[in-house]
Amino acid sequence: MNNSEKSVSIPTVLGQVARKFDSSVLKGWYGSLQEMMQGSKATYYAVIGLIWLVVYASTIVALDAISVGYHEAYGVTREIPWGLLISTYIFFVVTSTGLCIISSIGHVFGVKAFMPIGQRAVFLAIVTISSGFVVILMEVEMPFRMILYNVLSPNFTSNIWWMGTLYGAYLFFMILEFAMMLVKWHRLALYCGLIALISGIAAHSNLGAIFGMLHGREFWYGAYMPIYFILSAMMSGCATIIVFTWIAYKVNHKKMEQEMRDAMSAVSKLCVLLIAILMFFTTWKIITGMVGGAGKVETLNSFLSGPYAINFWVFEVALGMAIPFVLLLTSKGKRIGMMAIASAMMVVGIFVMRYDLVVLGQIVSVFHDLGVNEYKGLLSYTPSWHEIGIVIGSLGITGLTFLVGEKIFKGHEPINHNLPLATNVGTAMKFHKLDLDNLKEDATSEVGAIERRTFFKLGLAITGVFAGGKVLSLTSITGNDANASTEYFKTYGYSPHYSMVVRQNLCIGCERCVAACIETNSVPDYGYRTRILERYVPEAIGQKREFIPVLCNQCNNPPCIRACPTRATYKSKVNGIIMMDDSKCIGCKTCVLACPYNARYWNIRKKAIDKCNFCYDTRLSKGEKLTACAAACPTGARVFGDMTDKSSKVYQLVHQIITPVWVLRPESGTDPHVFYMKG
Repeated sequence: MNNSEKSVSIPTVLGQVARKFDSSVLKGWYGSLQEMMQGSKATYYAVIGLIWLVVYASTIVALDAISVGYHEAYGVTREIPWGLLISTYIFFVVTSTGLCIISSIGHVFGVKAFMPIGQRAVFLAIVTISSGFVVILMEVEMPFRMILYNVLSPNFTSNIWWMGTLYGAYLFFMILEFAMMLVKWHRLALYCGLIALISGIAAHSNLGAIFGMLHGREFWYGAYMPIYFILSAMMSGCATIIVFTWIAYKVNHKKMEQEMRDAMSAVSKLCVLLIAILMFFTTWKIITGMVGGAGKVETLNSFLSGPYAINFWVFEVALGMAIPFVLLLTSKGKRIGMMAIASAMMVVGIFVMRYDLVVLGQIVSVFHDLGVNEYKGLLSYTPSWHEIGIVIGSLGITGLTFLVGEKIFKGHEPINHNLPLATNVGTAMKFHKLDLDNLKEDATSEVGAIERRTFFKLGLAITGVFAGGKVLSLTSITGNDANASTEYFKTYGYSPHYSMVVRQNLCIGCERCVAACIETNSVPDYGYRTRILERYVPEAIGQKREFIPVLCNQCNNPPCIRACPTRATYKSKVNGIIMMDDSKCIGCKTCVLACPYNARYWNIRKKAIDKCNFCYDTRLSKGEKLTACAAACPTGARVFGDMTDKSSKVYQLVHQIITPVWVLRPESGTDPHVFYMKG
């Protein structure tokens, strides 16, 4: 075997890469940084100083939010648990994924027109997702638990878990790709870019699926959400790379090279296409939504002609799509300044799009269709100054890192090379038979069709791994289809299987049940485990008011369990009660949104989500036969018992055939074990 055919181990390759970062490279970067610090461009350094002050002030705001507690610092509520910080996180990760996709068109797939923007796009992708991680760390109540239990207690049915894990892999390989670009190891950069691209798209589709799989939230629910997220990511990436490239050349006082102008032209044309597609997508989303349920129609009306109309028509439609579409067409891909203005408008419009997407999906209560007095109108949310300050700081971090990076990396000189494709899957995984001296100089023209096919086989293989995760995240945790009208006679193997029947006509709204629950379970004044909703029934004979007790429905197909990334919420294998393991709860509040019964809230004292567990820890486990609410009810409106005991009253009420028995929100497919009847 000659030298060119020797197998090369991964440690050997990593050693070669490490040696590329020799003292001369580091000295070069240090020299660039020193030159930047000693420069005479007053405006540039004034901007740097101003942004630094903004970030510093934002840090103080963030620390104050931590000090006083998120419950006091943020404007979110039990009904609207996700606000400005979540929408900003989505804005950053959407932009990062889009930048990765745009950079890969040239860097990974060899489209020459896109190659000059590759390195800057990769750098910006790293910066934006890092800013997103900063924001989400300020949103999640217990971030250290998140890091720990994401590894120790993963929930493979959770889109949140897949999103976080895949975004971690995405960031890792994006950093590797950027490092390989810097040392001009283009083939290794290509492999890292491919893996980053696939992991980024997989993560992003899971982010869309988080919203699309929330059956209890009609505005979000649907298979189109992952597709929409990927499409809008590409549009965001196009806009971001155009505006930041234009700023970069202004900062570096350089005339834009012709190849870069051609790249900007290519990106702008792609951007026009994506805007056109998104316009039609938005139009059909509205048209189809108008034939949906009452809650979805009310949400759509809120931004077509209601309180969010300015957000939609001015920012989303005008700034985000219509005006940039016209400007980019008018520029014909040649007038860079006009393209930059259009792209800047898009970035602003896209930011508002993300905000509206998150908030509008929550402004209609899950109890809207019940017609109760408490939730007749739209819910309200106003970001607090703490939230606004943190968002401004995250934007400042992005701008500051970008400006410093432009100087350190000398404007990300355009990459003009033809990239190699892998010769086989074994090559990509083991670097078998690679000539290390030629890794940075191979040409695409020397690679045949077979090599191209094997390269994409590698991509498909990696995609299969991530697609497997996607399939897992869509899998039902019970394997049973819930149908509230026919499933009452199903058995689940629990013994006992605790259930409750609410005899709605007997409830007088005295709220003794609520008081008993508060006392027994130490429920704080800002939360509740059960409450009484009131509905006015004008057509009723006699009593015009109707009371509806609500609580956790102890579902047999619980969406909260599927949503939790760390398995902090689980269903007891003994009695079917949905429990909480407080030590694993990270406070992401995804389960709060997943619950179609508004049964969950964040408990500050417990540092975990709290909910009704049929008083298991305070009464049932100590020998009591009834929950606190059932024991306190003076009229017998709440009947509690074991569904597996045929002599129990709860079993007999559910299985009698004279009086109708129903469940709340059967369309959610949760198969609840809290039943309602009038009799």
